[in-house]
Amino acid sequence: MKSRLAISLYYKLFFVFGISFLLIISTLLLTNRDQNFLLNIAGLLLVVVILISNGYLIRKMLKPLDEMKKSAREFGAGKFNGRVSTDSSDEIGELGQALNTMAGQIQSQVEALKQMAVGVSHEIRSPLARMRLVTESLTSDDSRRLLNNEIQNIDRIVEMTIEREALDNGLSQLLLQPIIVNELLLELAAYYQECGEKISIDLPNAPVLLTADRRRLEMLFKNLLDNCFEHGRSAAGAKVVLQLEGKRGSVIITDKGPGIGSDDLQRGLGLRLCASIAKAHGMELTVDTASTTGSSTILSWDTIAH
Repeated sequence: MKSRLAISLYYKLFFVFGISFLLIISTLLLTNRDQNFLLNIAGLLLVVVILISNGYLIRKMLKPLDEMKKSAREFGAGKFNGRVSTDSSDEIGELGQALNTMAGQIQSQVEALKQMAVGVSHEIRSPLARMRLVTESLTSDDSRRLLNNEIQNIDRIVEMTIEREALDNGLSQLLLQPIIVNELLLELAAYYQECGEKISIDLPNAPVLLTADRRRLEMLFKNLLDNCFEHGRSAAGAKVVLQLEGKRGSVIITDKGPGIGSDDLQRGLGLRLCASIAKAHGMELTVDTASTTGSSTILSWDTIAH
């Protein structure tokens, strides 16, 4: 079956050639019937004008297709900045819009991959540098322990990258289950206190229920708290507040460090993974980047949803 585009193009060409053919035949018949020299010259000139007009109209109809062919070649060469002119509203214009949409989507995906590569490079550089220093003195148990910790950091970075890409591209399903947020935050607070970190927690008396993927929600909170302890550099540590106001729940995590820069939001894999996890759950994640005396991160959700 012929496509709508082919049928439309054939119809337009048939119309142009058909009208031109009728005009030329009519002109020739008139000039043959009348032997007036000037009339014959005028008829021939009219035929020439019709042929030139046909050439112009055909080139005008085929020009968008030539632009699409050129753009398709550029897309194949990895150049997605160009766009096809889509002035017409017919099938050719629709094809141009489809090509532009495809180019935009591919360009967005390529930019996302570039940002991910920059993020991985940024995050993995510090553990590797420390590993190189530690390997120079692998004669004690402490050195081996430090090296093992850095290897675990690299594993964590790889896991965060895989998780984020899986969530953003719909390659992984959430394992939803009822969760008491109070209990999860208490477990995390106990874990960080055992690690020697200072953390305070403020919870409501009533349990706050949430339907979520426990493993990923725990990963989200751990990444936010790790940012506090890694970049906070404050003796006050981190503070976690769980609130429930009407049908809106929220967890607020604050520290008294230097704050989070906008560059960290773009490059940091941890924060980007947190945003992906929150989005997959239908939650809202807000990071305060204006303050220079600490950072504040708010995770909020509707309790009637998951």
